[in-house]
Amino acid sequence: HQGENDANPALAHQYKEKFSLIVEAFREELNDPDLPLVIGGLGDFLTEGVYGSYFSAYTLVNKALLDFARSTTHCYFVTGSGLTSNPDFIHIDAVSLRKFGIRYFEALDRREHILEPLPHEEQLLETLYQRPLTNTEKTGLLDLRFSRGELSLEDYQTALSTLKK
Repeated sequence: HQGENDANPALAHQYKEKFSLIVEAFREELNDPDLPLVIGGLGDFLTEGVYGSYFSAYTLVNKALLDFARSTTHCYFVTGSGLTSNPDFIHIDAVSLRKFGIRYFEALDRREHILEPLPHEEQLLETLYQRPLTNTEKTGLLDLRFSRGELSLEDYQTALSTLKK
């Protein structure tokens, strides 16, 4: 996912060439010219925020990314369509990051572009949310509650020892 800074009319027309140089250098540095690459599109929400006018050419950047993916071996484009942002209208929110992750996985697994939101994204997210937490995740949540002052040291230590059993 890349390109917000170039999503204005003055820069967008150069984006495909700039992005090509980045990918070429990346593959060269890793000595793997066939390294698969998943390229995420920019979100439709970019023009909605206080900086929205700066991002007025985000569709041109998305087109450049898609064109690049279509013309470059082992590159797959993933749409940012339908994703939602944090209140800044620049960064993708947590729920949409998970959806984007699902799309990235599908693109890499299938070795194909994902040009529309996937019909089963909500179902996969629900499965993710309903699964039992691992002890590592439970410990992380305890750490968070303790750091916020929601647990005393004694309660924190008791809860940790219960998890380790």
